[in-house]
Amino acid sequence: MNITPKKNTISLFILSLCLAFFLSSNLYADPPPDQNIPSSNIHTQLVQLINQLKVKKFKKKIATVKHLAQIDDPQSDIVLEALLDSKLYYQKKDKSVVIIQKKEKNYEIVSALDNTKIGLVEKKTLKKISTN
Repeated sequence: MNITPKKNTISLFILSLCLAFFLSSNLYADPPPDQNIPSSNIHTQLVQLINQLKVKKFKKKIATVKHLAQIDDPQSDIVLEALLDSKLYYQKKDKSVVIIQKKEKNYEIVSALDNTKIGLVEKKTLKKISTN
């Protein structure tokens, strides 16, 4: 019997490796010289990039992940880890990006932008931000 991995599994594995590489390189690398961006601009950029993770095109999503990994903000690392752990979703009603935590039959959600607790919701109100 010849066992071959599914294409989705390989793609997910490659994305996981990319995320791990960018997270680790971001932690140990010296910041680029042009990193003197005011914190309000970093937050604006972070908001835009987090919202871009909802795109369906895998190539655009990879580019967004690369940009997120370069931002000097702890929230970008939290978002990338949630994406890697398959805990990054968006709410169907308002398209806001959230991080989920399973609580019994429902999901506790927090904002991916600032970790503010939103509350408990049913799974059917959320859409997963896929890695492929």
